[in-house]
Amino acid sequence: FLGLTLRQTFPPFQNDPLLSTSIAEFWRWRWNREIQSLVIKAAYTPCKKMGLPRMVCLWATFLLSGVVHAYPFLIAGLDYKDAGGAMMYFVCQALFICVEAKLLPILKQTPLAPILVR
Repeated sequence: FLGLTLRQTFPPFQNDPLLSTSIAEFWRWRWNREIQSLVIKAAYTPCKKMGLPRMVCLWATFLLSGVVHAYPFLIAGLDYKDAGGAMMYFVCQALFICVEAKLLPILKQTPLAPILVR
């Protein structure tokens, strides 16, 4: 709608998220690309410049995303549990990506690799 109104072309908001073959791919390349680039600039890149390990930068990025998603719950006067749930959702995504990074190399070596890993 905005593109038609302003006669502008905007990059796609998403990149076929259902085609993701991993959690990391979903978040890095396919979901909410504009916001994702902002949180990378606000959290991941500064952490990397400080020399922090990649996984610490990842956790910082998802923690920031959790705060950004939890904040509206608090502003709206909703229960802290709701805000905490939003925060935990994104913190868990960082955990899942870390677990996935450890499991994928192992899964690729199993006979079920063609089924489990693409």
